Amino acid sequence: MKKNDLQSLAIYSPDNVPALADALIKHGKRKYRHPITLQEIELHRQEIIANMYDLAESITFHASEIPIFENFRSMEAFMHAHDYFEIMIISEGTCDMAIESSIYHCKAGNVLFFNRNIKHAELYSLHTECRMSYLCLEKEFFANYPKEFDPLFQRGGQLERFVHANLEEKQVNKKDYMIFEPLSDNTSLFSLIGEIKHSFLGKKRFAKIEVYAKIAQLLCLLEDETFYKQAYVDLGNFPDLKLAEETRKIIEEHDGNISRAHIARCLNYSPEHTYRIFKKIYGISVKEYCQLLQMRHACQLLRQTNQSISSIIIEVGYTNKTQFYKVFYEVYGCTPLEFREKRAGFS
Repeated sequence: MKKNDLQSLAIYSPDNVPALADALIKHGKRKYRHPITLQEIELHRQEIIANMYDLAESITFHASEIPIFENFRSMEAFMHAHDYFEIMIISEGTCDMAIESSIYHCKAGNVLFFNRNIKHAELYSLHTECRMSYLCLEKEFFANYPKEFDPLFQRGGQLERFVHANLEEKQVNKKDYMIFEPLSDNTSLFSLIGEIKHSFLGKKRFAKIEVYAKIAQLLCLLEDETFYKQAYVDLGNFPDLKLAEETRKIIEEHDGNISRAHIARCLNYSPEHTYRIFKKIYGISVKEYCQLLQMRHACQLLRQTNQSISSIIIEVGYTNKTQFYKVFYEVYGCTPLEFREKRAGFS
């Protein structure tokens, strides 16, 4: 499911990448009056149909256009986090999900459980067709869960530790989430989502109890190891993540053509500390990321200009032509000339 984190972001089709960009934040405002909200989103190529349900109302939102990113950096404006837990369920199709500085390829049956601090955004291709549900749980849901009911989680289990840790105010800067991958074609999870939806729409006298009970069943199903393989992802606390993000932005501002000393001066940290935190957060070294951005810059020049390859090598910051060719081939599997000729053939 997981691609190559920051490496994927560096070379992830920077031209004309469509994305939902969380249109409901812009149009639906997401000002919930209840601790539980269910959203359903259908994407058919470049058309979005979104439905939002809670115990008080049902909202339908329709959009015929999806924002287009000119390059990956512009996507940062659409990365968002919430002050609630979000369970994202892919029921049909596939989509790519940007989570902080990683990309995950989600397919039908996958479930992502985000805490209240994780930044994320959906990425779509022009031909993406998928259906997703988002179950949004405010802190009040856990506080108001009837004590007479059976416990929500397996005692001492990873899901219980994940939720309880993120309910503590001292964990306000924690960046972690969980991934659940199906081990069978069991459709019980999708059925539960449908039942929660019907309880919302029915607005019966005991609708709230029904919804709480169905969510408890859903969480129990996710913890069942015969149905789901679960993985816990910890990106660390905010101070380290903030330093890594600042380092990444400085590198991107220079298209990777920046020295170790320059980065240290900009951040007022030692190079050793900066590089160690960057590798810890992103799983790739500063040197490797600089190289990837230099190669991406070289590709842009090969596509968009008639500059000679020799001048491009100098412009992106290489003095050793042989080393440039070696890195370029490792990233793109062809020489710069072959890359330019292929692009010319497409156009």
